[in-house]
Amino acid sequence: MSHAAFTALGFNRLSEAKPQPHVFFDTWLYQHDHTAQDGSGLFLSLPFGIPRWRLSLLPWPIAQQDIINDLAVNDTASLAQAVDTFFVAHGGLGASVPMTVRSRPEGYPRGVTR
Repeated sequence: MSHAAFTALGFNRLSEAKPQPHVFFDTWLYQHDHTAQDGSGLFLSLPFGIPRWRLSLLPWPIAQQDIINDLAVNDTASLAQAVDTFFVAHGGLGASVPMTVRSRPEGYPRGVTR
């Protein structure tokens, strides 16, 4: 899957560093460009080189309960279905999300981490 595929599904990249899959601390993080009608945000991440995409309500989910869906990295059809299912479950598309905020937990490294 590529950046173009995520953009086509409505996601914008939040991670600051250019993704390097062989570097342990690089995380690809995307946020959907709309919230749901109930105000929920949708995030897509490939954390710390784990070969699975994770959809969540939080930009940096810690607990398994924060993960909405866990998908194979090359399964675009399932990702598109999971996004549609999320919005249906949360009342449909809501407001546009401004892409100026970069969410990272306190103390998380900024920029390139090598």
